[in-house]
Amino acid sequence: MGKRQCLGEGIARMELFLFLANFFNTFEIAMDGDRIPTTRKTFSGIVRAQDFRVVLKERH
Repeated sequence: MGKRQCLGEGIARMELFLFLANFFNTFEIAMDGDRIPTTRKTFSGIVRAQDFRVVLKERH
């Protein structure tokens, strides 16, 4: 016996990689405004950024 693994996991990872690579190749991402988002610690100890907006501009 060995580690059990989903048969489609490798394909799903490749699809996710291709989607993200294509997304970042297609769009330029910039902050909406000059305000830099700050981080805060939640009750459970997780550090997360406060909500902020970005602007997507098509590269081509």
